[in-house]
Amino acid sequence: KPFSNNDFFALLKFLQTPAPSDQAELAFHSLKNDILSFLIETEMQPELLGQEMITSLADTSQHIVWREYIAQYIPTMHDKLQSDSDLKESLIDNLWQATHEQQDAIAGTSLMSLHAISQKAADFDQNELDQLIQEIAFDEQTDPASRMGAISLLKQRKITVEPQVLMELSKDQSQSIMLR
Repeated sequence: KPFSNNDFFALLKFLQTPAPSDQAELAFHSLKNDILSFLIETEMQPELLGQEMITSLADTSQHIVWREYIAQYIPTMHDKLQSDSDLKESLIDNLWQATHEQQDAIAGTSLMSLHAISQKAADFDQNELDQLIQEIAFDEQTDPASRMGAISLLKQRKITVEPQVLMELSKDQSQSIMLR
């Protein structure tokens, strides 16, 4: 039986379901991740699916694991949309917004997704992204996982920083072991 619009809407509704409050929460988010991947690949209703991704990413009451999965898939969704779609800009705007969340890894994940999009988008502001990467990499208030993502992007994007700055970071015993 072919995948129908009714099937699509049933799975989309499932993506909107809050996770159970038991120990199966991470498995639940993993299932939602698989469903999101499948729905993106079907290329059915991309505007509707993209809007759902924006809504869920922006909703800070959603579990962080789910929001991170969404941020990881935004470059793929961005590629699937028509070039004149306003939704493409909204997806990017939501990633920029998520980079300002310091308490968990979502900022780093969003930076990685912005980087992926920037590699294909001719009109992307590379300088603004480079500046934000540097800010997050060296912001002591930002989650260490996000900072590690930013430090990784320093090298990938060939952003020049003083080697002494990185050496000081690696020797700073007050920093997370992840950063040293």
